[in-house]
Amino acid sequence: MIRLILTAAFALATTAAAAADAVTLTPGLVEGRSLRYDVAFTLERSLALGGGRDRLVQEAGLSLRIDSVDDEGVATITGGFEWVVIDLDRASFRVRVDTRDIQGDSPNKAETTIRELAGLYLESTFALRVAADGSVLEMTGLDPVVEFVGATQGTLSRLAAGRFLPDNMASDLEPIWHADGAAGQSMSEGDSWTATRLSPLLGPISVKLETPYRVTGAAEGLVVATGEVGITMDLPEGIEMPITFEIADASGSSTIEWDVELGAVRSRDATTNYTMILEAPDGKQGSQRSARSVIEFVSSSDDAGR
Repeated sequence: MIRLILTAAFALATTAAAAADAVTLTPGLVEGRSLRYDVAFTLERSLALGGGRDRLVQEAGLSLRIDSVDDEGVATITGGFEWVVIDLDRASFRVRVDTRDIQGDSPNKAETTIRELAGLYLESTFALRVAADGSVLEMTGLDPVVEFVGATQGTLSRLAAGRFLPDNMASDLEPIWHADGAAGQSMSEGDSWTATRLSPLLGPISVKLETPYRVTGAAEGLVVATGEVGITMDLPEGIEMPITFEIADASGSSTIEWDVELGAVRSRDATTNYTMILEAPDGKQGSQRSARSVIEFVSSSDDAGR
């Protein structure tokens, strides 16, 4: 699956008057704090051959506890799954498993596999190391899930695991404290920055997602920023391949809401849509790809009102 790698470049333009009202987006890495988030990831793509489509929807309730923060501000965080939904729709079948509502025996092998995978998430924990600037340094854990995916023959379990594998989750959860690179910056309405995410595609080739965010609101402890996502190919110079890639019909958007008191994202909703065109000696093929990533804050243990 896709792994996202985040970098950020800032272009802040703040007047003296606006600077007086600016707030700093300080990551709330407070030892002993517990948070709960709901996350949802959707990936839909057409198949280059056969004209079929795959659609995967994953949803989960996550619990996160900041166990410790060292002298350099690096936090160690333990996480777990409270519930999981896996909805995999392929040309030949559709399976939807919700761990909050599993009834009766599994009707087929595909659902049996996905039920077992979903159950393993509830039995597993993971650990994050998060830097003082909110970036994720490392994610470990989910060992039963990783072992199950590795041991299961075929691609079904890997497809169903999707974004809920350690490398993918590290990238997808990073915005909680990093805010796509805005964390640690002083922001007021009208300020801007650009976040760049590289999504590996094949070998050295990546899809480059550039989002020029602009702060559209900064009041009552909530900073809101929106941006349109630019989608292009990223290929290192000097690389020659027998297949060339081109992106067409690209569009996307992202919105972040940062809670100043909490020191974390209250919500983030990002979408991308594009057509990938592959050109080989025997002709061209195209596939459409759509993705959506949603993070929603649920509660914090140190503020019962949240």
